[in-house]
Amino acid sequence: MKILSLFNSLFLYSLFVFAQTPVLSTDEVLSLVKQNHPELLGARLKVSQQEHLLKGGPVIPKTDFSMMMGQYNSIQKRDNNISISQSIPFPTVVYKQKNFARASVREATMQEAVSLSQRLLETRLLIAEILYLKARADVLVRQDSLLKRTAEIANYQYRAGEKSELTKLSAESQQQQISNDWRIALQDLQSAQVRLQLLCGVEYQFDISGLLEQLPMLLMDTINLDNNPEKALSAANVTLAVQARKLEAARALPDLRLGYFNQTLIGTQNINGQDQYFDGSKRFQGLQIGLSIPVLYFNTRGQIRSLRIQEDIARQQQANTSLNIGIGFEKLTRSIQNDNSTIDYYKQYALPTAKLLAEKSMKSFIAGDIDFINLSMHRQQELNVQEAYLLALLHYHQSVTQLEHLTGNY
Repeated sequence: MKILSLFNSLFLYSLFVFAQTPVLSTDEVLSLVKQNHPELLGARLKVSQQEHLLKGGPVIPKTDFSMMMGQYNSIQKRDNNISISQSIPFPTVVYKQKNFARASVREATMQEAVSLSQRLLETRLLIAEILYLKARADVLVRQDSLLKRTAEIANYQYRAGEKSELTKLSAESQQQQISNDWRIALQDLQSAQVRLQLLCGVEYQFDISGLLEQLPMLLMDTINLDNNPEKALSAANVTLAVQARKLEAARALPDLRLGYFNQTLIGTQNINGQDQYFDGSKRFQGLQIGLSIPVLYFNTRGQIRSLRIQEDIARQQQANTSLNIGIGFEKLTRSIQNDNSTIDYYKQYALPTAKLLAEKSMKSFIAGDIDFINLSMHRQQELNVQEAYLLALLHYHQSVTQLEHLTGNY
């Protein structure tokens, strides 16, 4: 009786908790994950960072300001020279830097898409698990009610001398076992809901609307693997590696150097055959132009070869990603087809048959035509069929969710 009292208390408490918590749809939960998950927030910041680098323009070296004073021209110590110079990358380098920045933005964007796809996949799988656990808890509640009634009938028949005490104890034992299974199912459900709450990044508890049977079915003719985010990311990585190699090769080109100087030349100068004295107030100016040529090319050449290997690695990773997507697609489509057949079998034959056998065996047990062992066997068969059906539904929707992840439909 204490176990029955505890069972009823837990049941009423669970109803009270569910009644007090908000109920969210799948789309609302996915929206919370998009808004609050730290991985997605970090991925968006990464995209913003690369976009700012793109807007910032090419990398230009610092401008060099210098001043020279003293006897650089004559015995005079009061001469001074002010120079300004600027190194400018070759125009090809500027162009390649822009292309590399665009490729970096594309790679960060695709990485964000992959992170979003993975987190939404995790969330949708967890939602399906929660709906499955709720459905299984409902099945166990119904079975508990039936076993509770069976235990009451067995107890009445025992008191009337129609059944043995063994039948009464067996009925009560099975009912207590179902009650324990139900409590474990509720604990599993609570754990899954806490995990979902953490994924959503919210502090309040909530429930999920809908039923496992109401999750949408997949239309196989709408499948298109071209939108797979991991496939797009691998292509973006190849583009980034190509642009990195081209940028490094362009950096081997000469840098342009422009300069301006303004100086004094204190002393006597011969101008058109006449000596003329120039003091510190007279200044002379001019322009400088030059090239910075990489005479020692060995390090640059090694770096270019390294980046070419990195480009080949990115291409192999792209091929491997496409291969894995193809293998995953084949496995999931076959699994979905098998699950469809299994679900049809349970709907059309196994569930109705198990229910009919359980109902008829209950009537026969009450009438005294069969013993408790046969009744228990039919009840267990009905429970096994119901749980197997729910597992088939869960596996089907998990496979569908993963296939939609492969197609980029999230």
